[in-house]
Amino acid sequence: MRSFVKVFVPLVAVLLISASAYPQESSWKALSSKVVTLYQQGKFTDAINIAKEALSIAKSTFGIDSPNTATSMSNLAELYKSVGKYADSESLYKQAMPIMEKTYGKDSPTIVSSLNNMADLYTGMEKYTDAENLYKRALSIKEKAHGKDSPDTITAISNLAGLYKAQDKYQEAEPLYKQALSIGEKKLGKDHPTVAKTLSSLGDLYKDQGKASEANSFYQQSMAIKEKSLDKDRSNVATIISSLSGLYGAQGTSKPSAAEPVQSQAVSIADKMLDTKSQDTEDSLDDLAKLYIARGKYADAESLYKQAISAKETSFGKDNPNLISNLNNLAELYCNQHKYADAEPLYNQALGIKENVFGKDHPKVVSSLNNLAEVYSKREKYAGAEALYKRAIGIREKALGKENPKVAMSLNNLASLYTNMGRYKDAEPLYKQVLAIREKAFGKNHPKVANVLEDMSALYKKMGKDADAKKLDARVKEIR
Repeated sequence: MRSFVKVFVPLVAVLLISASAYPQESSWKALSSKVVTLYQQGKFTDAINIAKEALSIAKSTFGIDSPNTATSMSNLAELYKSVGKYADSESLYKQAMPIMEKTYGKDSPTIVSSLNNMADLYTGMEKYTDAENLYKRALSIKEKAHGKDSPDTITAISNLAGLYKAQDKYQEAEPLYKQALSIGEKKLGKDHPTVAKTLSSLGDLYKDQGKASEANSFYQQSMAIKEKSLDKDRSNVATIISSLSGLYGAQGTSKPSAAEPVQSQAVSIADKMLDTKSQDTEDSLDDLAKLYIARGKYADAESLYKQAISAKETSFGKDNPNLISNLNNLAELYCNQHKYADAEPLYNQALGIKENVFGKDHPKVVSSLNNLAEVYSKREKYAGAEALYKRAIGIREKALGKENPKVAMSLNNLASLYTNMGRYKDAEPLYKQVLAIREKAFGKNHPKVANVLEDMSALYKKMGKDADAKKLDARVKEIR
């Protein structure tokens, strides 16, 4: 949703034809503003209906080739994207883009927002090649307009890096993030929030590759920048969570000593914010809960998560996609405490919302299928878990192809389930398939290859194939 808000509001404000010439222009502007409000409230159905009306008025008032009409098309496209109607969204973006290009020029910085929004759509559809082309074009325009070392290029560079990271193309992503970091430090200063964000992104990148030491370094640098502004800007309490969470994950511990001072300061300010009961605090309940989890205050975290869910259900309804992350967070908290019976209905609710919004076979459903399957497995509901994992595999194979690393992830989940069930002969070919995919995608010496080798070694030991397990252990040792 982030790209919608950033692009949507300024586009609506562009009025190229005077109200005196077109009396309906004020009506179009009012409807467009109402669409923004409804979107921000999560009332997508109402927003879509109003956006359709605004588009109809734009066509009749300004003409099909007007940039105002293109704005209405883009707004409606963004709404469709938000509710998972990707085909409808793509069609509107394709209609709007030529109008924007004709009005402003194909190399105008004005069209960069539209390129980014369309690239974000293709990323959601997992049409990565199409997204890559658009992000590259946006970057090229920014570099041509402002220079390759301009801070105006940082977002475009990071967008492209993020796309590569989403595909596990770490070698392509790393130099881009470092380029963005270099520009930010040189042009904005080493303590700028943009620099902190890029450092955190690099931490995420290295953590995903299993490079904990490098990840820690970047997370700690990011935290140090955010710590400096913590007293001056209380809203920064929420943003510091990403670095703290990343640091915990990379170190494999819930209480790293390096994070304690800033963690304590953040919690202290968070406590004061909660006392004010401001709207900003309500919006940050989930983030604040993560701080309490980091300090082992699970009951306090649970209370905050429940408040966040209650507030969103009141504002948006129980079937709104805005709820998904909140439901998942509370469910994850329960899982970490082995309260799987409490987690199950929350994951079920999140899955139901995704299915209603995106459709039962959409790739975005997969993460919820995996979450619920994991809970079923913990509760020894093996048949249910197996069905969910198989469904996830089918969805990803159809969307991405059988040799995609994300398919390997789903295959690995099913293989792990079979191992836990004692179905070793069913697990073995799946692990071999995962190994083949990862070796082809990442190379034979990648940490993700080592992970599946370890899983296979454990399986062979259970099957009594000690010689085979020993060979795999040797490979793991070479990689690590």
